[in-house]
Amino acid sequence: MTNFDVEALLTEISPDSPCGEDISYDVAFLELERIAQGKAETQVGDYIQEGEEPDWKQVYRQSLELLERSRDLRLILYLTASTLCLEGLSGFCDGLALLRGVVERYWDHLYPQLDPEDDNDPLERMNIISSLSPPPTAMSDQDPMKFIPRLMEIPLCAPEDARLPHPNLRQMLIASGEISTPETEASALPTMQLIDAAFEQAEIEALKTTDQGLRDCLEHLHVLDHVLIDHVGTTAAPNFSRLEHLLQQMQSKTGMYMERRGYGPDVSLLKQTQTKIKTFLDSKQSNSNESQADTENRATSSGGDPGQALSGRVTSNQDVLKALDMIINHYEQREPSSPVPLLIKRAKRLVGRSFVDIIRDLSPDAMSQVQMVSGEADLPED
Repeated sequence: MTNFDVEALLTEISPDSPCGEDISYDVAFLELERIAQGKAETQVGDYIQEGEEPDWKQVYRQSLELLERSRDLRLILYLTASTLCLEGLSGFCDGLALLRGVVERYWDHLYPQLDPEDDNDPLERMNIISSLSPPPTAMSDQDPMKFIPRLMEIPLCAPEDARLPHPNLRQMLIASGEISTPETEASALPTMQLIDAAFEQAEIEALKTTDQGLRDCLEHLHVLDHVLIDHVGTTAAPNFSRLEHLLQQMQSKTGMYMERRGYGPDVSLLKQTQTKIKTFLDSKQSNSNESQADTENRATSSGGDPGQALSGRVTSNQDVLKALDMIINHYEQREPSSPVPLLIKRAKRLVGRSFVDIIRDLSPDAMSQVQMVSGEADLPED
């Protein structure tokens, strides 16, 4: 077992240096980065040497050892990837909990540190965290993390009958026709009938554990998203929509089989999760309201304008963004489990962009058609 103690890693390393030391140029960290790359496929003439996965046990051990000295986002992502590969969903959930915790508690101190001389630009941190949910165009064979494809291959149940498969989301989507794959591969995958039989034989308590683990992952992801937006704003924060959609698909498939066996969603657990998220959002909103009130009081006392509420007319992109923020705030306060805010945040990213930029963001695969229709081989980038 390689599950680690999340709370132990969320305690400060020392009062003077809560997040410890910078290990960017430490020999042990550089060795960890090398190990985590694995070995790429190589070809010499007609001979092809297959690539090799990283030694995830070694990645786990070295990440954990270095985290004793430094609370570094890169270490947390390596640790999360290793426990996902070694322990499955529970390992990934622990990694998300740790990432959420350090961002919540130690934003001003964690590594890589923000540079005051560069206006505390968070780009390096955001690039690291974005590896959890990269856009499809950013997926690369050179990416050792591969969180999205690895999660799709996590078994969602383990039947006792050895003749039955341990189906994962990818197999289920192919069997149901929701995604396509070459016929030669599809014929070697379990059919829908075998998948149904596997879930029928799986222990119901194990399915409940999987279902709750997915709920916990979504909770950690939602809170992490809100904390990052508080720190860096909607535009600069990572877009977790692909990862969220994937986790929701996994939960939906698991929940469907639980309901077939007479075990619907545990309403009490669902309410607990919703309450946790709402409590967090309420505390953030309370702090925000207090800060806004202080700002308005200072502005009023100095003869300034404390700011106007959005009027009935929208006359600028700033009005659009303000209106969207109001809608997001409404849902976060009234319906914290709703997916609507995530869609609106995606829309906010598109405000002010050109038609080409919007198509490139929403549907990169459609760019070739746009280029064909427009007759322009090289359309402008952002």
